Amino acid sequence: MLTPDYESVPMKAKTIKSNITTGMETQRRSTQVFDSFTQESSGNLRWIADSQDNLIYVNQSFLQYFNKGVEIVNHNINHIFPKNIADLFSRAHRMTRKEAKPQHTNMSSKHEDGRAISLLINSFSIDPAHVAAEAVNIHPISEISANGKSPSNLEPEQDPKNLYLSRATSEAIWEWDIVNSIVFRNQQLQKMTGFIHNEKNDLLWWFDRIHLADRERVQHSVAAVLDNKQISWQEEYQFQCADGTFKVIHDRGIVIYENELPVRMIGSLQDLTEIKQLRVQLLEERITHQKEIAESIIDAQERERVRLGNELHDNVNQILTTARLYLDMMNPTDAHDIDVRTKTREFILMAYEEIRKLSKDLVSPQIKAESLATGIQDLINDITGAGSFKIDFDYDDSIWVTKSMKITLYRITQEQLKNVIQYSEAKQIKVELRSRPEGIMLKISDDGKGFDAKTAKQGIGLSNIYERANLFGGLVDLETAPGKGCSLTLLMPM
Repeated sequence: MLTPDYESVPMKAKTIKSNITTGMETQRRSTQVFDSFTQESSGNLRWIADSQDNLIYVNQSFLQYFNKGVEIVNHNINHIFPKNIADLFSRAHRMTRKEAKPQHTNMSSKHEDGRAISLLINSFSIDPAHVAAEAVNIHPISEISANGKSPSNLEPEQDPKNLYLSRATSEAIWEWDIVNSIVFRNQQLQKMTGFIHNEKNDLLWWFDRIHLADRERVQHSVAAVLDNKQISWQEEYQFQCADGTFKVIHDRGIVIYENELPVRMIGSLQDLTEIKQLRVQLLEERITHQKEIAESIIDAQERERVRLGNELHDNVNQILTTARLYLDMMNPTDAHDIDVRTKTREFILMAYEEIRKLSKDLVSPQIKAESLATGIQDLINDITGAGSFKIDFDYDDSIWVTKSMKITLYRITQEQLKNVIQYSEAKQIKVELRSRPEGIMLKISDDGKGFDAKTAKQGIGLSNIYERANLFGGLVDLETAPGKGCSLTLLMPM
């Protein structure tokens, strides 16, 4: 068995660094990353491999973990390790080259002596354009000691592993050491939240800044993932940043287990605030567009109703009036002919009166200038003055709606009252018009015989009501049953 020559490793690192950076003095970033990466203060396994999987740098922890000597440097991993371990390294290297960005993978295999190997590998390219090398930072999960302590005794912000991770990715990354109750947050995450320095490194500190409406749900969600031994977790919530504002965050993570116990959770944050704002703006624009369409439809319908009403009133009634004049010019002497003329005159007058009522219903000029409540009250007065119905009308004085909404609510009231009068055999009708935080509520109920709602919805009367409500995104609730009367509730958003 080879004994590692630890004293010579730093010297070899200097030589390798010189080889890597020769001819590339302008690439200071590569040099800085190499300096940070090759520091020997971390207990994690570290190595650098070239594009052919030759090891060009390894740290002391790497040599000690695999019980190897420094002579493995500049040798191919396939000649150093058994196939299962070599394949583990190769997969991590290939993934990093293929994706061309930092990678975080969890891999397991068997040691040469049969021990299980479980490695969390973080890899990135130092300078692929020139050396095609990769630096991989490994946390040996299986090496957590019996007392639950991590191999590194450093604080998260002081650990070179975390310093490296902060620089190596543009994503907002966090790592929760469950065993030691410590949370590491990289620089991008700190920049996102505004908490840069001297913040606590525990989970409770983070939970305290989650919006109260989301906090309990998120806490229970995290606990459920660990209790049920699930691998992945994700939530969306509002987080209060250092400046006091809230951001909408999509948070997701992966749980790492050792001996069926959770030891680490690693994840990333995505700021959805701007996306949410754009969605709200798009929704508002869509609602505005829908209202504009509804306004246009209602306006077109009313113009057509006015045209038909005037046509009936001015033209058809004029024809009937002329027919009655011609009828009056007749002077029958036979008793039968006199009776026929009398009946004909009565039918003409009945038709005239029906057309007058229909024309009034179509035009309804009173709702144009007056309030909605006044228009409905006039409608109710006309009905109660001509029938045996008792109608109670309760309303809020402060209600204000647009012209098209006023017409729509009036037409729905008109349609439903007509349905009640024609079919319900009711004696008592109640109409309510109320202002609610979510919109305008119109409710029409009666004590009539009721009906089967499923069948009635196919009728023209109720279909018109549903179609009018849909134009403004309104909700219709119909409660009825044979012998139970009927209650129609409409909620129209403002």
